[in-house]
Amino acid sequence: QRAGDLAFDSDGLKARHLYRQSLVLYRELDDAWGTAKVLTALGWAAAHNDDMKLARQLGREALAMVRAVGDCKRTADVLWLLGTLAILEGRFEESGRLLGESLDIRKTLGDRLTDIASGPLDLGMTLTWIGRFVEADAVREEALALYEMQGQPEQIALAHVRLATSKLHIGDFEATERHAHLGLQLCRELGNQRGAALALWLLAGLLIISGEVDQAEPLARESLDLLRDIEGAGESGWVLGSIAEIARQRGQLALARHYIYQSLHEASGPLGMVTIVLGLIIYVNLLLDEGQIVEAAEIGVMLDSLPICGRSMATQSYYVTPVVKIMEML
Repeated sequence: QRAGDLAFDSDGLKARHLYRQSLVLYRELDDAWGTAKVLTALGWAAAHNDDMKLARQLGREALAMVRAVGDCKRTADVLWLLGTLAILEGRFEESGRLLGESLDIRKTLGDRLTDIASGPLDLGMTLTWIGRFVEADAVREEALALYEMQGQPEQIALAHVRLATSKLHIGDFEATERHAHLGLQLCRELGNQRGAALALWLLAGLLIISGEVDQAEPLARESLDLLRDIEGAGESGWVLGSIAEIARQRGQLALARHYIYQSLHEASGPLGMVTIVLGLIIYVNLLLDEGQIVEAAEIGVMLDSLPICGRSMATQSYYVTPVVKIMEML
């Protein structure tokens, strides 16, 4: 099970295989605690493999098991899985209830938020989805410090990339660049292509925001090339969205539209909603270029209603014209 955790970010297929082996052993031992723990890990793996039905099934099985034995800590973990799945499927009210119950249990146990961010579970990601960017940033700062204290090179590299993402959402672009560069260097040294690709995408995004698209394009292209070599890497849609914005800023509107469509076509799995949000922000920009203000306003208002978009300095920085200004143009 621990080997599956270590493989989770770099090789999802290997992680699932290891988790299944672990599950068989735990069941042979009639170990309810271990079984529930690995069922939860398999739930996360299923979600990352775009099998939400299986993820929910595994989560519910694990939840029934931990509640039957009165394991509060594991109950909080499973509720976090189910709450995150609800986010990914757009069921925000249900998500808030499940995640709130999970956090309440954690508080009664005296746990730090970082305690939840172990193994394949990225608490910072979940907090980001529901628009709690400052909390996500604090958790990821603490997680990085914890991994450095424990001397875990692979986790340190990924923690820098994740922290760069949080810094981007809260608008600290200087810190975003610093952590993205560190994450990129460490991921390259460790041979972690996915981590390196995400760091490159973040650095390209900073350059796009500042209008330096000629410098951004080679980074985005390298990021896409790395992701194309990884099975099931849904982040490729994010990079295609960035490449679309590069084309748009160059005045290549037909090419930008092509990349937007390609990006949205790849929007699947647990990362699909991020792909859609980014792609539609670029599409709003494109509609404004083409003078379609009403259409741009309709999509912009819908996007701003999503916590991951409306409250984020990262997504707001991608708009050529803020949605409130678009509304004033009507």
